[in-house]
Amino acid sequence: MKVLLIIFSINEQILHIKKNLQSLGCEVECIYSDSYQQVCPYYMKKIDKIGIHIGRNIYLKSIRIRLHHLMTEFHPDIALFINTPKNIMDVSDINYIKQQTKTICWFVDGIANHQEVTGYLKAFDKIYVFEHSDIAYLNRMSLEGTYLPVGYNEAFSNINLRECDIDILFIGSPFRNRLKILEQVAIESNKQGWDLKIIGPFYDEKYPWKRIIFRRKYPYVYRYLENKRVSSEVAAELYSRTKICLNIHDTKHKSPNPRTFEILAVGAFELIDRRDYWGALEPDRDLVPFDNSIDLIRKINIYLKNNSKRCQIALSGNKNVENVFEMRNILRTIISNT
Repeated sequence: MKVLLIIFSINEQILHIKKNLQSLGCEVECIYSDSYQQVCPYYMKKIDKIGIHIGRNIYLKSIRIRLHHLMTEFHPDIALFINTPKNIMDVSDINYIKQQTKTICWFVDGIANHQEVTGYLKAFDKIYVFEHSDIAYLNRMSLEGTYLPVGYNEAFSNINLRECDIDILFIGSPFRNRLKILEQVAIESNKQGWDLKIIGPFYDEKYPWKRIIFRRKYPYVYRYLENKRVSSEVAAELYSRTKICLNIHDTKHKSPNPRTFEILAVGAFELIDRRDYWGALEPDRDLVPFDNSIDLIRKINIYLKNNSKRCQIALSGNKNVENVFEMRNILRTIISNT
């Protein structure tokens, strides 16, 4: 099968969609849907910001030329969009693709109340959503959607659990609610002597004042922070060495995020903020939910002291996600239903 994949480069780096499609025997061509502001040099960004859009226009024209070339020369069997390409294509571009092949969109971010997405929805032949509540949102517009969680890539498979030398680990980006909760965990870790690691791009190293501001606002998070991105392979290795892996969602998301499945796929124990929808997972059997920072700290205390219970829950979670939620098998579901 020939697949035209339209995806943000950061999503491809995290999810490895192209690689997994190729492992299924698909021939894949990519168009990256990054905005001009994300890819242009700094000085061009400033020029664009003051209203001189020469660079932007050249960038968008090059994408359309590539799109027309792929449609006429590659002849894809399906066009798979990971989120809408709102920064580089308009609805007419997707309708042009739709005239020649099937259009499928898998939303790996929530879509409700995002008006910039709404106009694109009818241009897709099939829609998959990772946020279960988005099905009802689509139904209200007389559209159908299928729930499809974002699982884990192969980097999180076949990891041998190691001796746990990390007590608590969080890997992710600095949403406000995450920072608020992590600051409380870091304060408690300082009191209790817990070995806490917080890893992610929390501030821009290029601007020293951002580090100073961050340190003043979140002094305890700063003590435990490794301010960097890590690859899937490094994340998997860190999860395998950790007693308690934390998963804290952005408040707008109510269904399990990819990190949910990555932690469980490694076979690690997961403390996760309570979800409105769990899908195939069962709380307190496969992973342990918490309701607020007080509840989280209480449960960290409990589970750091109870190795056998931690291992029992982690084993159950691993069995329930293994293979089923591997990215290759999720993508197999998409292409087999076209």
